[in-house]
Amino acid sequence: MNSALSLPIIGRTYSLYGGTGSTTPYYQHIARIVDAAAAEMPNLHKLLALVQRSSRRYSGSVAMRKLPESLKRSLPELKTYLTGVKKHLRELSIFKLRERSLWTTERQYLLYMVEIELINRLQRTSFAACERKIALLPHCIRDFSRTCRAESDGVDLLCKGCSKLCHLRPLSDLLQERDVTPYIWMEADFKDFYTKLGGRDKPLGILGVACIPELVPGLRRCLKAGIPAQGLPLDANRCIRWMGDFLENSVNLEILGGMI
Repeated sequence: MNSALSLPIIGRTYSLYGGTGSTTPYYQHIARIVDAAAAEMPNLHKLLALVQRSSRRYSGSVAMRKLPESLKRSLPELKTYLTGVKKHLRELSIFKLRERSLWTTERQYLLYMVEIELINRLQRTSFAACERKIALLPHCIRDFSRTCRAESDGVDLLCKGCSKLCHLRPLSDLLQERDVTPYIWMEADFKDFYTKLGGRDKPLGILGVACIPELVPGLRRCLKAGIPAQGLPLDANRCIRWMGDFLENSVNLEILGGMI
C-alpha cells in the first residue's frame, strides 16, 4: 500500500499476516478450509446457515457439533491470525458494552473468517452481474496527517486522491478502473445507498471493506436485503476504537482485484 508502512502489521485482536510478510497465504488458507468443508457439505447455503448459528455468542456451541468434521478440525489453525483476543476482552471496559463488535470472541473470529469466504463464494456471480457496483471503504485508513479533501456526490464521500500516503487512494484508483464507485462511508446510511443508487430495476452490488467484526454484520445485512455483496477484511484492526489511536493499515490489493 505504502512504502512507509512497516509490514507485517499487527491489530488489536487479529492480523491476516499471521507472522508472515504477506496476507496472501491467509486467503489461500481460508480457501482450502472452505473447500474441504464444502466437499462434506456441498449445499453452501446450508453450510453458511450452520456457520452463522455456530457463531452465536451463547448458543453457538450446540450448532458447532453439526459442522463438517474437516471444518471443526481446521478452525484451530486459524488462531495463527489472532493477536490476543482473550487479553483484549479481559481489558475491555464495561462502558463499552454497547459496542458489540469490540466484544467479539475468539470462536466468533474463527467462524467469521469462514463466513466471509462463504458469502463471497455464494454471491460472486450475482455481484458480478450487477449493473451498478459500489464499494464502502472505511475512513480509518485515510491519511490522518493532513486534511482529507474527499467530497460528497450527494450520497457520500468520494476520494479525491489528495495524498500519496493515503491508503484509500490505491483502493479508489483500482475500484474506479473496474467501474466500481468507491465511497468513504461517513455520511450516508444503508438505505441511502440502496434507494439512491439501486432499486429493483437497477441491481446494486456492494463491496465492503472493514475489520472482520464490522464486516460480517454488514454482509449479513446485505444478504437480508437481497443485495449482492462481497467482503474484503482489513489486514488488521487498528483504528481508534481498538487501539486508542488511528494506526496505519492495509488491504490486499491483489485479492481485491480478483473480486471485482
